[in-house]
Formats: sequence, structure tokens, C-alpha cells
Amino acid sequence: MPISPTQSPSRVPGPVETGSSGIAPPPEPGAWLDSSASEAKAARSRLLDSATGLQQVHGTLRCPETPCPLDTYITGEGPAQHTVVVPAKELHPGLLRADRFIELSSQRLTQANVLSTTHPGVTPLMPDMEPRLRVISPAAATHLALAREAIDLVKALLPAGAGNQIKDIAATGAESCFRSTMAYRGKGDPATCASAAIKYQAGNCNAQASLAFQLLSQNPDLQNSRIDMVHDGAGGGHDHVFAVIRGQTPEQDIVVDPWAPFATPTFVVDALPMHRDLLNAGQEGIRHTKPAGTVSPPTLDIDEALREQGTVEENPPLSEQYLHAMGFDRELGLAIYLGHGKSLWDVPFSGNPNVRYEVQDESGQQLTDFPLRFDMQRTGLRQPLER
Repeated sequence: MPISPTQSPSRVPGPVETGSSGIAPPPEPGAWLDSSASEAKAARSRLLDSATGLQQVHGTLRCPETPCPLDTYITGEGPAQHTVVVPAKELHPGLLRADRFIELSSQRLTQANVLSTTHPGVTPLMPDMEPRLRVISPAAATHLALAREAIDLVKALLPAGAGNQIKDIAATGAESCFRSTMAYRGKGDPATCASAAIKYQAGNCNAQASLAFQLLSQNPDLQNSRIDMVHDGAGGGHDHVFAVIRGQTPEQDIVVDPWAPFATPTFVVDALPMHRDLLNAGQEGIRHTKPAGTVSPPTLDIDEALREQGTVEENPPLSEQYLHAMGFDRELGLAIYLGHGKSLWDVPFSGNPNVRYEVQDESGQQLTDFPLRFDMQRTGLRQPLER
């Protein structure tokens, strides 16, 4: 096991987020999980089952200067139609389906009931959810599409999600919690952290940001863009990590934070307040950088990481293997990791999923027949993790 029995198993990366009102103590972790897991799992299944095919069209994004070719799809009917754009050349073929999309709008997530999981010891953090229309350039549209692809790849490679997000914990019966602990490799080399996360199919914010950073940095379509991995270097109390595609101005920076269960690429203005706080720290908050004009070497070998994943024995479940190796029974293990909501988060969105985008050229001419949306997640080709 990556963590020896002599190490303290309580060091799961994340904030001390108690959210306690002082009125009543939270339930025992096992009781909370038992009362939440069944519906959380069923809700995730409903959301996955709601994935739909979209009509692929040609010529919707009428701009030959688009930095890389984009396939276009249409959602909805009549006045509710929107455009979805996807990089025509896949960054890593064989991981994502081109014909199945999960809608991550707040309305669809509410219908599936995936937002209903709560924890009395954890205060939810939500972005502004008001519907908004942003005017963007073709380059910004391409960067958002590439960010969406990176998030989708992280979701496909880490199907258990995060071990410190309560909605992922409940939906996996706490499997995400123990897998993320086994995958934890500190805060060093992003490729090492990302590879371990792929092996165990889960990871907290540092692991997920590391994987997103590697995917973006190794993408030749982002050669001319600076990519940063941002963290709380100033000790501001957020203890969070995420990736950023830098734009021509700070307002055009794109937050890429797949750690949120229903993540959407977003401009800084539509991200969470903690994203803006960390970005305001400047250079002090930059952990890793891929400079503009470069493409990072393929230090993350996804195929090799997937082969390593195949060496992991899944029977009994990894959570049981971990608890056995540490000498814990289930109740003690859950108490250590979930007790009183410590180190847990409830951050379902990385930004406002209800933002739509109109693409215009420099003269102000509209280049899209319908507004773009980036809250459509492609499903993975591989079988989802059994929970």
C-alpha cells in the first residue's frame, strides 16, 4: 500500500470545513453514509442514463481562423437551441465518446436529484447561477472547448471522483475516499500525481489539477498559451489547487477545475470566489507553469498509467483492502476520514454552468447561429467504476 500503517491516515488533503452551527453534532459517519449512499448512487445512474446524442452539423462555427478545427453539434429545438463544439482531433483517442453528452445544467442535475446529497457538517460552496450571455472571440471559444475536453478526460480517467467531495463520497459508498488516499503522492511532480490518480481512478484537488495541467500542457493546440497550476501559496486558507489557461488579459483566463463533481470550464468572473482569491495572489500562487510557445514533453504516459491500473486487484474492493492493510474496521476508517465533516467539501460546480457564449470576430460580426454552451460533458468509452 502507498501509505504505511505508521503514517497518520488522517492527512487527506483539503480544508478544515466544519460548517458547524453549534446546535447539534453531525451524525456518525457510517450512519450518514448509509443514509445517503443509495440515493446518491441512483441519482448518478439516472444522470448517466440521461446522456444523449446530439446532431452533428457543419458550418455552425463560421470562422476559418479558429486555432484548431472544431466539430459542432446542436442541442435543443427552436429558440432553445445551442451549439456544442468539440476538438475535431482527440487529444487521447479511445477514452471519450463523441456521440453521448451529459447535460450539467442546474436544471438537469436537479431533475436527476444528484444535488440532494448534503452533510450537516459541511457548508456548500456555490457560484453565481444566474443565466448569462458572454461575447467571446474564436480563440476563446477554442480554449473553452479544449478545457472542456481536458475536464471530460479527467472524469473518464478518474471515475470515482474526489475523496473529499461529499457528493462523490456518497455516490461511491466512500470508495472515492480510500482510493484518493491510496493515490496521494504529495504536492510534487504533476505527472507522478496524475499517474497515481489514474491507477486508482480517484484523487483530491491536487491529483485532479495535476492531471488537468498535464493534459493541457501536453496539448499541441495550446502551444501558444501559458498554462498554470494555481494553489494557495500565500496561505489564504483555501488549500485548493486547479489549472488555468491564461488568456490575453486576466479577465480571459479560463479556470479548469475538474475536482468539482459537475465541473464546467469558466472565465474567472463566472468561477467561484475561492478561484478569484487564489488567482489574485499572483506569482506567489503559481505552483507549476507551461510557458506560452512550448508544448510539454509527454511525461504523463496515460497508456502506461492505464496498464498500471490493470494491475490493481479490485476484489475485494480497494476500500476493504486499504482498511485491512491499515488495521481499521469500517466504522473506524469512516470516522477518521469523514468524522464531523473535517477536510470535506461540498463544491458541486467549478463555475456557473448556466453561462452561454456568442462568438464574434473583431468587427463584431456574429459567427455562430446559436449560443455556445460548455456544460455538456462527453461520456467515457470505458466501463464506469462499479460502486
